[in-house]
Amino acid sequence: MAAATNISLADALGSPVTHIFVPLGPQGKFDMIWEDQSQVSPNGFWRIGVRHKRPTNQQKVAGANHYIEITLMEPVLEAIAPAASGLTQPPTVAYVPMTVTTHTISDRSTLQVRKDLRKMNANLQAEAQLIAWVENFVPAY
Repeated sequence: MAAATNISLADALGSPVTHIFVPLGPQGKFDMIWEDQSQVSPNGFWRIGVRHKRPTNQQKVAGANHYIEITLMEPVLEAIAPAASGLTQPPTVAYVPMTVTTHTISDRSTLQVRKDLRKMNANLQAEAQLIAWVENFVPAY
């Protein structure tokens, strides 16, 4: 098993800001969590979670699938009015935009097949029609 290291991702601002996601270890349903701790409150820390579902003993036949799920979560915070006591409450999570990519890969696949799948998926995310669909809610038809 390889040691987890920081992941650096640039955002989509006009002058991109690089977010450094530090490894935290397994949490909840995820086998590994990375967290960008640059937000104003821990409630709003951006996270990357990876979950790997391997074939069980009953499924260990040629062609059994591995499922690798990669989730990027970017919580959006909102400020709540001061409490009656006058204390300012910490920001709370308003909603959590996320993207989930699931790779379903046969254990019979070759390294080249897995490389092609990952690379083409990354390129697909940069395709103009999908960008319009995700960013502007303009579907292709």
